[in-house]
Amino acid sequence: MDILLRIERNLKSEKIKLAMTSKKLLAGDNYHQGRPSKQSKEMIDQVLNLHNQGFGVREIERHLGRQLSRSTISRILQQNNKVLELKSDDPNFSTSSNSAESEIPMPKVEDK
Repeated sequence: MDILLRIERNLKSEKIKLAMTSKKLLAGDNYHQGRPSKQSKEMIDQVLNLHNQGFGVREIERHLGRQLSRSTISRILQQNNKVLELKSDDPNFSTSSNSAESEIPMPKVEDK
C-alpha cells in the first residue's frame, strides 16, 4: 500500500513539473512565477529614467511624491542591474549594434 502511494505521489509530481516546464516554454521571456508586482511598468520606467539622469534613491522618492518607498526604488534599481549584467554576459548581446533585439529599451528623457 505504501508503495502505491509513493508511485502516485511521484506521478503527480512529474505531471506538475511537466506542466510548469511547458508553461515556461510557451511564455518565453514573459514567464513570471509568484505574486504580481504592484508597480506598473510606467512607474518602473520613471524610476530608471530618473536614476539615469543622476538622481539618488531619496531624490527619486521625493520626485515621485513618495508613491514608492526607498526600499522599493532600490529593489527596482538592483533588478535592472541584474538584467544588464545578464545581458552583458551573453555573447550575442552588444550595446553597439543597432539591432532592436539586443538593445535594452530605455524611456525617453524629456528636458524641462
